Amino acid sequence: MDCNQTEKNNPPIWISISEACRLLNLKEKTVKDYCRSGKISYKVELIKKSLNYFIRFDSLPNYAKNKVISNSQESKKKYSEAPDWAKIQAEKYINVIHQSENLKGEELKDFIEKWNIKNPQFKTSYPSIMRMRKRYNEDGVLGLLSRYGNNASRTTVNNKYFEYFKNLYLVEGGPSLRSCWDITLGYAMQEFGISKYEFPSCTSFKRRLRREVPKQSIYLARYGQSAWNRKYGNYIERDYSTII
Repeated sequence: MDCNQTEKNNPPIWISISEACRLLNLKEKTVKDYCRSGKISYKVELIKKSLNYFIRFDSLPNYAKNKVISNSQESKKKYSEAPDWAKIQAEKYINVIHQSENLKGEELKDFIEKWNIKNPQFKTSYPSIMRMRKRYNEDGVLGLLSRYGNNASRTTVNNKYFEYFKNLYLVEGGPSLRSCWDITLGYAMQEFGISKYEFPSCTSFKRRLRREVPKQSIYLARYGQSAWNRKYGNYIERDYSTII
């Protein structure tokens, strides 16, 4: 089947330039520059004596398309089912990614330094932002949830064991880390016939947990919202020396 026949059966979707600006989080002038440079596909139509730009939806970068696609019922369900600690990380990085959009090199490093000073409870790093940008561009908001990360290739702890372990440990009032590891070991031995000697160590689980889940998210899951607010929530110091 040729391209013309394919387009006849599946006609492209065109959106207004204002909608494209919203999805890309860019000004109209920048979007028009993208059009002229060939970064996105567009057409111009004369409507009421005025030239109007229309952007071809499938030519937009993934992160922009995902803002629409992520409104699907399936995506909403996946996000709503994610634990609070995972949502906090996702929302943190949505904010960081949008505020640092188009920044790179020294400009991005300068942004990170200022961000970490202003947001000590949500510190980040250059490698983290680059990694999260990639996830966001590929999978939208769902890609920013910790449990959707793809770090299995860098750990001896496979995803199946790790998810079971997190469901035990990242619960308010849950067992100790060592106890959760013992229970996970029992689960692996019973379900998969694995021996204790080939099972990843407790330290391996701890290392992967700390690498993938922010410290404040672990604290929230283990101790609850009130304790998290007291330890990590923003506060303003008051100078009582001026009060009689």
